[in-house]
Amino acid sequence: ANPSHVPYAAGGVPANEARRAINEPDFRAHWNPRARGVEFSTQPGEYFFGRRRVLDDLAAFLEHAGDDRTRIVTGTPGAGKSAILSRIVVASALPGSVLESAAPAIDLAIHAQGKSLDDVTKRFAAALDCEATTELVLARLQSSTAPFRVIVDALDEAAEPATIAERLLQPLNEIDNVKLVVGTREGYIDALPGGEIIDIDRDDYASEQDIADYV
Repeated sequence: ANPSHVPYAAGGVPANEARRAINEPDFRAHWNPRARGVEFSTQPGEYFFGRRRVLDDLAAFLEHAGDDRTRIVTGTPGAGKSAILSRIVVASALPGSVLESAAPAIDLAIHAQGKSLDDVTKRFAAALDCEATTELVLARLQSSTAPFRVIVDALDEAAEPATIAERLLQPLNEIDNVKLVVGTREGYIDALPGGEIIDIDRDDYASEQDIADYV
C-alpha cells in the first residue's frame, strides 16, 4: 500500500446535498488541495498537521447554538487560513476524510477569490433556492429558523471585497440562525464589525509542536 495515498485525492464533490453547498470547480481547485497541503487535487499525500485548537473552536461554533457572531479567521499571508477552512469544508463533503472528529455539515462554501457581489449572491441564492438578489437572500435566511452554516474564504482576494462585506456578509451577522466563518487578511476585518477575530498567528493557535510534526 502507498502510505501517501489519500482516497479522496482526485475526487470531486459527492453526489448528495454537498453539490449545492460546494461548487465542483472550487472543490477541485481550492478546498481539496488546500485541505491536504498540496498544490493540485490530483496530487496524493496529506501534509496538513496540527491546528487542532482552531479546528476544534470552529467546529464547536458551527455545531452549537447560542453564539452566532461571525468568526473572522485571519493571519499573515501563508499562515494557513485557507488550509484550516478547507479542512472543515472537505470534512463536511467527505465525512471521515480529514478530521478525526465529526464535522458539522456546511450549507455553503464559497472561495471568494475574483468574485463580485453578484457572483457571491448567486451562490447563496442557489443554495437557498431563491432569486439572486441580496435582499431576497437575506429575507430567506431571516424567515428560517434552521441553522445555515457558511464558510467564505479569501474575502480579501475577491473582486469587490468591501462591497461583499458591507452588503451581504455583515448583514448575515445580524441573523441569529446564520453561522458565518470568513477567511481574510487583516485589511478587511474592519468591514465585518461585531465578529470574533481568530488570529491564527497568536501563540495559542500556533503551536511549536505543529511545526515539529510537519518537519
